[in-house]
Amino acid sequence: MAYLALYREWRPQLFQQIVGQEHVTQTLQNALTTGRVSHAYLFCGPRGTGKTTTAKILGKALNCRSRKAAEPCNHCVNCREISAGVSMDVVEIDAASHRGIDEIRDLREKIGFAPAAGEYRVYIIDEVHMLTQEAFNALLKTLEEPPAHVVFILATTEPHKVPLTILSRCQRFDFHRISIQHILDRLQEVVACLRRQAETQVEIEEGALYLIARAAEGSLRDALSILDQVTAFGGKQITVKDIHQILGTVREELLDEVTAALSSGNSGLLLELVASLVEQGKDLRLFVRELLAHLRRMLLLLISPEAGKEASPSEKERMTAQAGLLGQGQLLYLLHILSKTEQDMRWSAQPRILLEVALVQTTHATVPEPGMGLAQRLMRLEELVEHLMHITLPDDKKQVKIDAGGKINTVPTEDSKSTGLKEYPEKKKKPASGRMAQEEQAGLATAVLQPGLPQENDTGRASQVSSDGETILKQVSSRWKELLEITKKDNMPMHMYLVRSWPLQFKDRCLTIAFAREDELFKEYLDTTKNIKAVSQILSSFFNQDWQVRFACSERPQHIKFPARDQELNTGRALSLFGLKEGEEI
Repeated sequence: MAYLALYREWRPQLFQQIVGQEHVTQTLQNALTTGRVSHAYLFCGPRGTGKTTTAKILGKALNCRSRKAAEPCNHCVNCREISAGVSMDVVEIDAASHRGIDEIRDLREKIGFAPAAGEYRVYIIDEVHMLTQEAFNALLKTLEEPPAHVVFILATTEPHKVPLTILSRCQRFDFHRISIQHILDRLQEVVACLRRQAETQVEIEEGALYLIARAAEGSLRDALSILDQVTAFGGKQITVKDIHQILGTVREELLDEVTAALSSGNSGLLLELVASLVEQGKDLRLFVRELLAHLRRMLLLLISPEAGKEASPSEKERMTAQAGLLGQGQLLYLLHILSKTEQDMRWSAQPRILLEVALVQTTHATVPEPGMGLAQRLMRLEELVEHLMHITLPDDKKQVKIDAGGKINTVPTEDSKSTGLKEYPEKKKKPASGRMAQEEQAGLATAVLQPGLPQENDTGRASQVSSDGETILKQVSSRWKELLEITKKDNMPMHMYLVRSWPLQFKDRCLTIAFAREDELFKEYLDTTKNIKAVSQILSSFFNQDWQVRFACSERPQHIKFPARDQELNTGRALSLFGLKEGEEI
């Protein structure tokens, strides 16, 4: 007798043998016992979850001669013929190869015949979404009002491709992916049976079954197929290494090395591991998926130790220790970066480069706090900058400490070494060069605005200006003409606009420069990003302070005097350039 694959040998023959689909089997059994069987069913769900198997069991139960409650006996002639696939009353149609209108017309002609041996003629149409639109239209009326002895069972993995007119005429049952635990139980049952049947004991490592169950991705048929392949490859001894070699997956030791490198920030080791995977011919996208699954299991163990059912006991112990090193915030960050990378690698001609860049990025980037949104992080950053702009360090050796939450604390102390905090050194002034040196020699040395009261130095100038806004404003106003003179030499266009302005207010390190109402055009010209930056640089070079600048319109005080406009635009001088005199016609 020819060898029978495990997924065919272990195909369920009773409703109670179907695992993970209790919501479907319970409904069908109740319908059988009460005699309320519908004329059309739609079974939809992922591959390998029992759609066709359930349809065959339902067909046997409808035609079984010795049915007990809702379960078929599997011993009568009808049950044996249906199980062998030779019954004329249970017809399987592959819609992928019989998808045209001619096949559906032939089906419509045959459904009028009475059952050969049972009470019902059951038509199982697999992959029904492959039918053409014309075939669906031909099936529509027959599906809505079939003969009393006909039952349609439609099976598909893509129910969204089935027309709504068909869906509305069927009872729909959604088959779910089978859980890891259900797959493990069935695999252990199969392995135990193989040990009893084999002349020698078949040994399989504990982690190998977990690896098969995870690789099946909810499909029991895939799990049995992998087990069948592994037993043929490994023989008497089945190891985790055999599973990795057959499936092309990455061994756990390599995933542990990658996790350790991510936790320590060793980007060099990460690049070496990627290079070794390429040399071994591994699929990098498959590696990223394996790494994502590994990090996800670690996150589940970190959040809820009871949630890690996908890992063996030895794996749980190892991953729990690794999760403690990474932390919840870093795990979330890694999952976010790598999931985006795995998606980008699908369409990239150089997936290795994308993976290497992502791994290096994860080791160098700052991990945000868990649960903190982008708006909250920006708000905290703005508060931090605002505090730093207003911070002062007088001569009593105050120290600044920024805690983990971003809060700034100023701590006075007599000896900075006793507290272990760094003392902020006094900023050294760079020696003047170029025009600044010439201005200092000419008596136009810049005044350094620093905290403290004005003090007279050996040159008689104020070397320090009070941090009070009004005091700074007075000192800026007193030196405004000097600033305009220097601006006139360096930037004449800017001088022509600033000459009609005056300092209005100084608050929060921001100097407000005012223009009269009639000079609003000057204000609009300067109130651009480029010009604001230029004025800020002029103030910074003159006062040796980094200030913000804003412009406003205001009523001109009486003590503010501007040059007469006829002095600014000397018409006579302009005419003389062209050899003309005032009043002379051009």
